[in-house]
Amino acid sequence: MYQEHRLNSGELTSVTRVSDGACIPPDPESSDYAQYLAWLAEGNQPLPDPLQSDEAIQARRLAAALVERSRRIAEADVATQGMADAFIAGMLSAEEASRFRAYAAYKLALARVADQAGWPTEPAWPEAPAQ
Repeated sequence: MYQEHRLNSGELTSVTRVSDGACIPPDPESSDYAQYLAWLAEGNQPLPDPLQSDEAIQARRLAAALVERSRRIAEADVATQGMADAFIAGMLSAEEASRFRAYAAYKLALARVADQAGWPTEPAWPEAPAQ
């Protein structure tokens, strides 16, 4: 029994022989790889790559979407750094208060992205406020 390992593009990177855990590169000069190809020619099917399972792909998409959302929130935090207390105390100019509100609405929209139907595969990211 063998298990294939592939890149997202589908390119075969290696084969694991399950009986002993040997990692076999797809090298035409390798006797182990030749045995694998003969095993396939007999009609056998390799175990699927666990990194290419639907669950693994979905987990990677979720992780990427969460990282992107965190990046956007961090940028918004930098843009409004020190403004929250000043906003509450009424110390911001009208222009600064307007900017703070725009970023607050943006950050709320970012928090709600996960509620969208396309999350995490195709999130519709909100537009960041103009600088």
